[in-house]
Amino acid sequence: MEGYLDEIRDILKCDVTIFHGRDDELLPVECSYNVQSKIPRASLKVIEKKDHITVVVGRQKAFARELEEIWSKSSTN
Repeated sequence: MEGYLDEIRDILKCDVTIFHGRDDELLPVECSYNVQSKIPRASLKVIEKKDHITVVVGRQKAFARELEEIWSKSSTN
């Protein structure tokens, strides 16, 4: 995993957004904070009261809006 993160940090120039449910029991939110520390340009969005699945499922429209916002910013860069 470290090698992939190094490549994202050092080779790719795109913005990085991480979505993580605060109540995720599969992957602790600290894992996403660690990724963010490894890739300083990464934006971390922690979604309160959501887990590994419900960070998307049950909030598809909100998630779609968030993705559209990311895409619109990337198309203007």
